[in-house]
Amino acid sequence: HSTINSAIYHFHNVEEDVSLKKLYALFKFQLNIALDNKFNLIFSLLFPIVGMVMTIVERTEASNSLKLDYDMMLPYISYIIVLSMLFGWIGTISQLRENGFFKMFTSLSGSKYYIILVNFLINLLLNFCQVNILVGIYFIIVRNYSLMLLFQWNMVIFPCSIFCFLSLSFLLLIPLKYETLQIVLTTYLVLGMYLLHINFSPIVQFFKFLNLFAMNIEIGQLIISPSNNYVLLYMLLLCIIGLLSISRISVFPHKNRG
Repeated sequence: HSTINSAIYHFHNVEEDVSLKKLYALFKFQLNIALDNKFNLIFSLLFPIVGMVMTIVERTEASNSLKLDYDMMLPYISYIIVLSMLFGWIGTISQLRENGFFKMFTSLSGSKYYIILVNFLINLLLNFCQVNILVGIYFIIVRNYSLMLLFQWNMVIFPCSIFCFLSLSFLLLIPLKYETLQIVLTTYLVLGMYLLHINFSPIVQFFKFLNLFAMNIEIGQLIISPSNNYVLLYMLLLCIIGLLSISRISVFPHKNRG
């Protein structure tokens, strides 16, 4: 509540000022919300760290291939990004909307797109921080350092973050209570991780594209060896749908819509 009151006070002081100050006030407000959820921040790093360590330990010999090292980290980077967008984007906005704060801050800032843009920037920032913590731990464990790998892994973060952000936007159009939506997000998280290890036959290969965990890995592969035009077309389609979904997101709680 103190965070919200502080944000409202700051907004009243800058409501006649430039848009950048409004964005800054919103940024501080949503960043405090994200940092207050320490369990989510820890959990989003814990699983990738454990998985990465187990993968390194199971290696029979040290890897001399940058490509193998690069591919090994993609599932864990993907997990961090998908988790961030599921709960940091969809979960957070849904909660703010049902509590009436999405509408309130839209009125104060003048546009819902300020809130949406700031939410994306915060999740993007957290993704960069968490992925680089994971990469730092990796370099410490293998006792080796590669600027090329560091650069390539960081190159994955932005396109995957914006892809997941847009792809999941349609969920905010579905009339679900916040509690129900949390169950849906958690189910998608668990199911997506499970299906990541399933080899689909060519007939049902389409289901792979519904899994953002798998799609992020495909995007990571495209960054170093662009070859799969079908993935690019599918990404473009989902991004267009996402942009259309964002334009239709309501700022009103479901119970107040008529």
